[in-house]
Amino acid sequence: MIEELPTLADWDVVLVCWYPHSGGRWFNRGLLSRHPGIVLNEYFTPWLNHSVDAILGLDKTTQVHKTRSMKGLREEFDIVVRSVEAARRAGLVQYFTDKRAMVTRDAPGRLAAGALPVGSHVGVPDFALLLDILPKLRIIQLIRDPVGCFGSLKTRRELDGDPYHAGASWVQLNAAMRTFFEAPERAAHHRVVRMEDLANDTEGELRRVCNWLGLPFDETMLDGRGEYHGRNEGAEVLSGVTQAETDIIRRITAGEALAYGYIGAPDNRPS
Repeated sequence: MIEELPTLADWDVVLVCWYPHSGGRWFNRGLLSRHPGIVLNEYFTPWLNHSVDAILGLDKTTQVHKTRSMKGLREEFDIVVRSVEAARRAGLVQYFTDKRAMVTRDAPGRLAAGALPVGSHVGVPDFALLLDILPKLRIIQLIRDPVGCFGSLKTRRELDGDPYHAGASWVQLNAAMRTFFEAPERAAHHRVVRMEDLANDTEGELRRVCNWLGLPFDETMLDGRGEYHGRNEGAEVLSGVTQAETDIIRRITAGEALAYGYIGAPDNRPS
């Protein structure tokens, strides 16, 4: 019998999640971290991701097919999956418990904020498990026009410059966040910030974010407006994106992009 581990029910923490090259480092390190009421941490643990297969190195579909006519093997596989899920929860509870102790020691009374990384291959965090462990968790979803993301990815030679991969993974991550948090009981835990709006009206967006976090706006946050945190700036980031690549990404992302107001917008958005 696995001992039931406690939740971190009273810890107020905010995590920022974004598709690669959506301005996350600039938002976190350049802007959010300057608020005197916020302490910024990075959150890196394989337990954050949703996929049991990635942790075990297994192909679940193949395993399921193998076990359909083999009762003993099917039961064994189910046991493995349940044990990993139990270990994931225990690992995350320990991880955030230790993180909380560190934050309380180093920055008592400040709101803990940090990045929720998805990695270069764009894994989807297990939002349900995170919210179960951290009932007061709030997620800021930082989003950027998918063509702009691809232009930046392409300049870094990430995702092999493949517009199909980039478009599909952009949809996968952003749709996962949107559909999970659109449930009425979860909506208060989630806020969308468009990178284009943040770049064009930095103060206005930061004031809205601070209000949502229950913090007064602080002018020092604006000192990071001109900082460079890995951003590819300006319309030139799109110069290497062909029309064919743009059309592919627009076609793949059309439905999800519409939910964020990107359909019909010009492709020369500021990065």
